[in-house]
Amino acid sequence: MKSLLLLFTLLLIITSTSCSKEKKTERVLHRVGSWEIAELDWTMVSQGVIDTSLFVGTISGSETNAGTFYFDKDGTGNYLFTYNEIPKTGNFRWSVNSNGSVTIIETTAFFNTILNTAISWVDEDYTIYEEAYSYTLEQTGDKIFTGDGSGALQILNSGSTMLGQYGIIFDHIKLVEK
Repeated sequence: MKSLLLLFTLLLIITSTSCSKEKKTERVLHRVGSWEIAELDWTMVSQGVIDTSLFVGTISGSETNAGTFYFDKDGTGNYLFTYNEIPKTGNFRWSVNSNGSVTIIETTAFFNTILNTAISWVDEDYTIYEEAYSYTLEQTGDKIFTGDGSGALQILNSGSTMLGQYGIIFDHIKLVEK
């Protein structure tokens, strides 16, 4: 009888201390907080570019130690990284799905669009930037997350009639504990 009581007690402890994959992933991300972008593979496509100083077509590349993602406990964060010598910064909201995958949606773009539009009314030569980026990551190791992402950037300057549209695909992103 004692061994049966001990077995039930152990099962109760294990059950009460275990949690969903979603909660475990959340704890790992915000406990560590700072994650290095150890590997980044990307493909960039541009079209409709009027300014001849900007590239037109498709280019691809890979980066190592490309930057950092920061995850806060409240489901927000920010990042700073570089691809093709282009610095990219942004604020984002993140969440973990029931299967443990992490969804990241950049929020900086919305506020930049409002600000850029308002300033363009004051100065007609002002350049307007509109961006949208999102990423999906999964935990693939003890302190490793891998995934992909994509984004778009539109640039418009009415003073010099410059128009550029870029699409970026992050084919592979590997985050490791910093």
